[in-house]
Amino acid sequence: MQPRRRCGVNASHDYREASAIRDRGSSIRNNSDRTARVYERRNYSGRWVCVTRSGGSIHDLRSYNLNDQTRSLKINRNDCG
Repeated sequence: MQPRRRCGVNASHDYREASAIRDRGSSIRNNSDRTARVYERRNYSGRWVCVTRSGGSIHDLRSYNLNDQTRSLKINRNDCG
């Protein structure tokens, strides 16, 4: 079993293909003042999950079938939902 890895969001811009999160994340924490959508595929495609702003987190991406499968990240002004 591989060790669990956490990815953090401190950015104010988007990543069409985020090398820092590419197929590596088991959990994610959002430290930005905007919501963040993490996508299964590059160019913001495939399944995604939204992480709330300012400390929002998802402790286990397995429950979203995205464990070690994230490829791109988009920062949003809108709330999750």
